[in-house]
Amino acid sequence: MKKINVIGLGPGKSNFLTLEGIELIKKSAVLVGDERQIESVRDFIQNQKIFILKKFTDLILFLEEQKEIELAVIVSGDTGFYSLLNYLQQNVSKSRLGENSEYLNVVPGISSYQYLFSKLKKCWHDYLLMSIHGRDVNYVELLKISNKGLVLLTDNINTPRTIGEKLTENNMGNIKIIVGENLSYENEKIYSFLAKDYENYSDFSLNIVILEKGD
Repeated sequence: MKKINVIGLGPGKSNFLTLEGIELIKKSAVLVGDERQIESVRDFIQNQKIFILKKFTDLILFLEEQKEIELAVIVSGDTGFYSLLNYLQQNVSKSRLGENSEYLNVVPGISSYQYLFSKLKKCWHDYLLMSIHGRDVNYVELLKISNKGLVLLTDNINTPRTIGEKLTENNMGNIKIIVGENLSYENEKIYSFLAKDYENYSDFSLNIVILEKGD
């Protein structure tokens, strides 16, 4: 039985892949990922078969059928931070993964929040990290108990603008919101504003957002 290699892409651009991740992509017979992820590793594609990920259920069936083929599943960012890895472990059968997931090989990448903090030249160890991408999280209350602030993976509902509005409604209008859009790509954009000024900002989704407390 061949391995499933789960490879963290990093924030998006291929030059943030690890050398080990690149080698596994090159040697794998099949590459699995969404269209943007596959495009990001285009330079390393030779004769590999491509499986474009659209539905998770389709992926599980595909992996179960490909037991004699080594695969590379490309995931965004760090494999251990709200990635596809957890879903694979819970839904791919033990007959495919083996006992103790012996046929699962994981190569982490740089997370998007690590990348953003490096661009800001800041440390992130005093921030709480979480995802509000499709999740109901009371980030207002968590912000109150955090040390320096929160780092949020967002979606098209929890946008920087709606986050700013909610903070303002909860008397937290002076919280600094730092936004990272399209990180590592040519159209990368990093900017900040006070929550109370939310009306001046767009509803761009799928950001990394830092909610930063003042001193």
